Amino acid sequence: MRIVRGCLILCALVLTLSATTSLYDNLSATVSDFYSATEDGPLYASFSTGGTTFSLTDVQILLVNGTDLDFAEPRTSKVRSHHKSGASRRATRPSLRVRPEDGSGGSITVALYSDNDTSPSGQLTVIGTLPDSSLPTSSSGGAVDFPLATAYPLAANTRYWIGLTSSNDSVADWLETNVTTGTGVAGEFLFADDGVMPNNPETEPFIMQVDNGSPSISPTPAPPTLVLGLLGIACLGLYFARRRFATRPAA
Repeated sequence: MRIVRGCLILCALVLTLSATTSLYDNLSATVSDFYSATEDGPLYASFSTGGTTFSLTDVQILLVNGTDLDFAEPRTSKVRSHHKSGASRRATRPSLRVRPEDGSGGSITVALYSDNDTSPSGQLTVIGTLPDSSLPTSSSGGAVDFPLATAYPLAANTRYWIGLTSSNDSVADWLETNVTTGTGVAGEFLFADDGVMPNNPETEPFIMQVDNGSPSISPTPAPPTLVLGLLGIACLGLYFARRRFATRPAA
């Protein structure tokens, strides 16, 4: 029984080390507004790693096809405070937003960027692309998953940016929220045509999830399923070997 208990403890440890970690997550927050990838972009949202190195494998962004929204009314103006200068500015929005028709061939590209003095800097890797034809059409938008083909290593205690750029006048909108209680949201920043702004209810941070950033245990960590499978086989072998030895008749 001690062998079985030991195996269970080791399995729990492996599961803990291989567990998915969200560095930034406000996907469940209520949508309050949006930014257009074409008219307001490029768009960026920052996240930080904290004291642990990670391997970035997946990003989800709350997007919507802007042609399915009602643009007859002017977009709500908002006062946004620039975090560096402290100056306030009112975002100007047209009274009628003219969008390309469906099937325009637009697309967006999502990429990872480095940070330079709390501003997006050089592109590190392309995470994925999405044609306008694949954008969510619900008025409340939808989470679009961008899994990385190859995990990207993230340094500890470092800020990064997720950037969204438009091609061929994409109709994509990145949705925002006035809730800042999600994982990793407080203390981060967003960037649009208004400049760099701190995340707060007034500036309304972008909605996304930087997920599947598992702590880097080794340069080439074994897949958790394989590790658990091999560990289970080894434990069973030890258990039955011990059982056979215990039941062997005395000479």
